[in-house]
Amino acid sequence: MEKVKKRKVYVAVTAVILLLCIALLIILNLCGAGVPCIFRKLTGWQCAGCGNTRAAISLLKLDFKAMIEYNLLFPLELIYVAWVCFSFSRNYIKTGKATYTTPHISMDIIVLAVMSIWWVVRNL
Repeated sequence: MEKVKKRKVYVAVTAVILLLCIALLIILNLCGAGVPCIFRKLTGWQCAGCGNTRAAISLLKLDFKAMIEYNLLFPLELIYVAWVCFSFSRNYIKTGKATYTTPHISMDIIVLAVMSIWWVVRNL
């Protein structure tokens, strides 16, 4: 029974973090502001995350076509960020320390590899 309570707390903390991110996106959208990419400003190339703010706003509007057009990998990034938030909150609740330790290093490596390949491909 104790594990069920802890899992509910993990999910609740993760949900709060994600809701705060959604609130920030809504505020940015209402203000007409965006998050500029420093890498793109300096180099003229797109980073792997370029378009994520616009993709997230499109997702909130349920415009999936625009979301994919802004950044093809946004759904993967969103799932990965949710998983990291969940893992972070679980570790914080268990240990009291704000650290991230991955439950599966292979997942981190796969996401990093896919993002790196995407970064190169979108600039060709």
